Amino acid sequence: MPRRAINSAMPILAGSIAAMAFAMGAIAHDAGYRRGLTLAVNVAEAERVEAETFTGLPTRASFEVEAPSRYTQISEPQRVFGSARADGPAIVLVIDDIGADEALSMRALDLPAQVNLAILPNTELAPEFAVAARGRGHETLIHLPMQPAGDDDPGPNALLQGQSADQVRSTLEWAMAQVPGARGFNNHMGSALTVDEAAMTTLFSEAEALDLYFLDSVTAPGSIAARIANNNGIEAVSRDIFIDHINDIEAIEAQLRVIEHQADQDGHVIAIGHPRLLTLDALEAWIPEAEARGYRFVALGDWLEERNEPARLASSGEAPGFPGGSD
Repeated sequence: MPRRAINSAMPILAGSIAAMAFAMGAIAHDAGYRRGLTLAVNVAEAERVEAETFTGLPTRASFEVEAPSRYTQISEPQRVFGSARADGPAIVLVIDDIGADEALSMRALDLPAQVNLAILPNTELAPEFAVAARGRGHETLIHLPMQPAGDDDPGPNALLQGQSADQVRSTLEWAMAQVPGARGFNNHMGSALTVDEAAMTTLFSEAEALDLYFLDSVTAPGSIAARIANNNGIEAVSRDIFIDHINDIEAIEAQLRVIEHQADQDGHVIAIGHPRLLTLDALEAWIPEAEARGYRFVALGDWLEERNEPARLASSGEAPGFPGGSD
């Protein structure tokens, strides 16, 4: 059966949802939050956003157009992003749930800077999105479904509590095949699994040989995922900010100011958003402005290497820019 293409013309029924979200957001935000000064986020809200964004599994049977040549295998990026300032504060921008909504996911692929696209492996178009994302110069992650604490459905082939090492290994191998070329993985939902020490130990024991980094989305306040990953020799970090846990344009814009504030303070920030109408509207307008102010959007894998460079040089005796030593 011929493969079908990603149809970017899927209807988006978001008007009434956006209106209700705006009203809720207006109630939920105080003046300090609107100034972008609040760094805390309700992690339960973050997992709810994941559940709402994951609207179903698109199948090729619903598409009518044959796959065009742009979805053939791409070995090298066709687009290379520049940076306003090589030493500017680093923004690692991650867009989760790629593949859940094809039209919005395609729009995320066209964001005007280096972003990190976390692709749901249990969507049938995951391989196409992985190839297309890399062809557009973006880094890709496996957005690995994990068991939540509530009743939300993480979708097929999710990691669950009580699974054996063989089951976990099989899921990881399947996910890597679904998202070819991924440099890392993060959790989709997972508020139950990421606080379960036995489950996390099994996961990262099996993932150790895969040469992937791990990003903890922090959907549970007591998440131990990053710590267990590091204990198993896997480079792991946690996100700092959720952009769109409240689906309201003023709230999202406030979070973008928080991103800049934290990047200024720490030199870097890891932020997660989702392919939603208001989020993409805000990002498309903000990214060029942020770059003009000197912020640089970077691949998470590249930032991890950059972060580790001083320690590597110290252990090797090299001086920056002079491989082979400082003598």
